[in-house]
Amino acid sequence: MQRLHTMDGSYFMLKLLLTVLILAIVLRTTMVYCQEVIANTVTIRDMSGNGLNSYPLQIGRVFMKGEIKTAPGISFNGTVLNSQYQTTVRYDDGSVRFAIVSAILPSMSAYSSGLLTFFPYSSMPTNDVSCNVNDIFKQFPDLDIKIILKGNGTISSVSAKDMINKGYYQWITQGSIRCELLVVDHSVTRGADFGLNGPKSFRPIFSFNYWRTIGTIQIRATLENSNMDTLQDVNYNVTITQGINNPTTLYSKDDINHIFGTRWTRVFLFGTAIPEPKVNIDYNMTYLAMTNMFPNYPADNIMKEKDIVNYYNSWLKKPKGIRDAGSWTPYMPTTGMREDIGPMPSWKTSWLVSGDWRFREISLVNADLAGSWSCHFRETDKNLFFDREKNVSVVGKPISLNAHPSVWFPDNNNKYPGQLNVPRLPADSWSFDGAHQPDPFSVAYMLTGDYYYLESLQLWAALGVTRFNRGQYGRGKDGYGGITDQIRGNAWTLRTRAYAAILSTDNTPEKLYFNQVLEDAIAYWEGQRNVTEGTKFLNHPNRIWAQQNTAFEWSPLRFFGRDTNSKQASIWQENFLLMTFGMLRDMGFTIVEPLLKEYQKLLTSQMIAPEYDPRYMAYYWSYVMHQNNSWFKTWKEFKEQNDAIQYQRSLDAVSQFNSNGFYAICSATAASFLTVYPNGPELWNFTKSATFDKFDYSASGYRNFKIYPKSFISPVFPRTSIPPPTHSNHTSLTSDAGNSFIRSVKFVNVFIISVMLVMMVICFM
Repeated sequence: MQRLHTMDGSYFMLKLLLTVLILAIVLRTTMVYCQEVIANTVTIRDMSGNGLNSYPLQIGRVFMKGEIKTAPGISFNGTVLNSQYQTTVRYDDGSVRFAIVSAILPSMSAYSSGLLTFFPYSSMPTNDVSCNVNDIFKQFPDLDIKIILKGNGTISSVSAKDMINKGYYQWITQGSIRCELLVVDHSVTRGADFGLNGPKSFRPIFSFNYWRTIGTIQIRATLENSNMDTLQDVNYNVTITQGINNPTTLYSKDDINHIFGTRWTRVFLFGTAIPEPKVNIDYNMTYLAMTNMFPNYPADNIMKEKDIVNYYNSWLKKPKGIRDAGSWTPYMPTTGMREDIGPMPSWKTSWLVSGDWRFREISLVNADLAGSWSCHFRETDKNLFFDREKNVSVVGKPISLNAHPSVWFPDNNNKYPGQLNVPRLPADSWSFDGAHQPDPFSVAYMLTGDYYYLESLQLWAALGVTRFNRGQYGRGKDGYGGITDQIRGNAWTLRTRAYAAILSTDNTPEKLYFNQVLEDAIAYWEGQRNVTEGTKFLNHPNRIWAQQNTAFEWSPLRFFGRDTNSKQASIWQENFLLMTFGMLRDMGFTIVEPLLKEYQKLLTSQMIAPEYDPRYMAYYWSYVMHQNNSWFKTWKEFKEQNDAIQYQRSLDAVSQFNSNGFYAICSATAASFLTVYPNGPELWNFTKSATFDKFDYSASGYRNFKIYPKSFISPVFPRTSIPPPTHSNHTSLTSDAGNSFIRSVKFVNVFIISVMLVMMVICFM
């Protein structure tokens, strides 16, 4: 009997082990299933109640690495559309990273939805359709946009058609569906620049976005005061007209102070098929987060409809004309938290997550209004070079450190090299700084593919290099782009520079430039802190310069800076830099990993510190060193010293975690990027449980900080691809490639899970 009992026990254990094995297989299969069915789709819904007819869709799309090896195509509700693509950025394996896709959508009934699915062509399509300006003016014979300025005792104007007739244009996009014409003269001659009884300080730029099959054209009119050899403030009245024989006024405004370094822009639509604005485009936040170009915002962090209505009604009351503020706080150094500060402005987070047309309008109009900050400067000297190798002329390009290796632009007296010796207009409210720098452009460009936003991003990033002085208080070695700002200024300047580097078109001088100055900044910081493990910059000139001139002992607790005057640091600012490093790492900038591997200990080490309360990470300003400038060495010492010096602030820090305080929130945001490090998961769970788990952020000004960790699991892409069309004007094909793949994956996985469950039942019979 004892033997039988033993056999029964062994048999039971065998069944138990087999059951555990089956459960593990079921769990793994389920994980793969969930992973595979995340499709690259966009949902489009009519919100006008009128339905959609011949809707022109231009969409920017970031793709996951390896997903699109040739070119992207799109289907709509299972039917492959005649589409046009423009790939601007590829991964190092050759697959598409960013492309602009254009198509005319089929008709949609009122309030209906449609599913747009991206798929890879099996081979590269050909595009043999070119564009011609005569086609535009044949369809729009009376088309001519004019900018008319009245001021300084005279009237001056510029005509888009006249510029085209003189050859001042280039095609950005050519195809069977959409042609985009950039009308500008960035050459040495500057033939279209004009002024008002003085230097020709104004550069006009027109963008013609022509949908050739539906008779629709969008024209963006832009006026810059950006030329570095004619910098002057000018006051004028402006009128924008359309038409040759009997022009009509499209827009006018009086008493504009056009401060140098700024630009303004207005967008107009003409034709027989004006696109309906009330269209929701859900970009699929879950998919976008997996591309690693966007933070992982939870897809359910969406405002309730009543909150959106109130928010939009408030927006409608804001002034939105030339040099108006919209939703911005024009004086960037204004203290206090607000919606435009963070990884991106909160209204862009709402647009990104919800796809609501109202947030799209708010985001794009605000991006246009951001030209009022004095951040836009173009080179004019034909004897200077844009690139470090001195092969590319600087003329017409954003301000370049390679053209001015020792420049400080502007200097600490707010003087600009190239500024004309004329009185400046009274200072207005628009003032730029790094510490409160928003990101108006990167999301706008990634979702729309509008070239204006890419160029604006580049202009901002370029100023973000030269606005620091050379030497120990700025960039480091002459000609190199280190960053020395407040910690938060380091974060936001780095973020803008990184997006400019990654989104600039491949094989362009701008792409190379922004990547180089990004490396300059990382190398400089590594040299200051003697980071050696894993670095590729041991021989980088800016690292060597920093080691020799600005090196310091890095805090044992890993506070990023060293302020021997105040002897304090701000952990919430450190969180901004930590989350920015995390964003860059996710985007593929592996150069930040050696720094981040050490820097992340600032937060993660607090979770295991003895005789310490990790809620102190929500401190506003804390002491981090003794009067003799020696660092605090442990978190216990940090707590004891700050309790002794400023006990009330210690209580305030703890209270942050009990009251949904912002400093606790940004600790959770930073923690979301640190789960891959030791004690990172514990840090994330600790901060999240006190913030994101407890409070609704959908209508909060902090909704742009509610970010979750990423899985870092590479998805499995659809194995189905479609042959490209034989020519650009191919007819629509019927295909269910994307949907059939998902259905097949579901079927296989459900079948496997069913078999496993049956086996489990048998085991226990």
